[in-house]
Amino acid sequence: MEKAVKVINIFIAIFWIAILTLVIFVVVINGMYAGKINEAEIIIGNSEKFDEEEINSAVEIILKKFKNSYTQCNLVTLEYHEEKSDREIQGDRYNFSNTIIFYASFTTGEKSIENGFSPNSTYNGWRFVLTRDSKDGEWKVESTGVM
Repeated sequence: MEKAVKVINIFIAIFWIAILTLVIFVVVINGMYAGKINEAEIIIGNSEKFDEEEINSAVEIILKKFKNSYTQCNLVTLEYHEEKSDREIQGDRYNFSNTIIFYASFTTGEKSIENGFSPNSTYNGWRFVLTRDSKDGEWKVESTGVM
């Protein structure tokens, strides 16, 4: 009986070691292919429409989206220029006072093709359109891409 308990405990230990190894492997692989945001230059122009907290919360949403969704891409710059953003919003379908547009420049890697990007390329003027329901609402990414 004691021998059977030892064998069962060994199998349980091996099972948990295998699970832990798999979790570590998945975390490492995801980190290798996640969008890179650490060295991005964030450029924010003057704004009469949004305060610093509103703009910073929009930036955080974009950075999270980029890191989680832009496989093996490297964000180079992320910019907000109110005049340019407002010109585009006025000609679009969005609510003027609750829409903000950022412009990004990024490079892609070999695995970026999974996102529909050309591998080893540079994309400039990539738009992140964010909207919210009200001034106190949370920003959400409405659309991305070039105009």
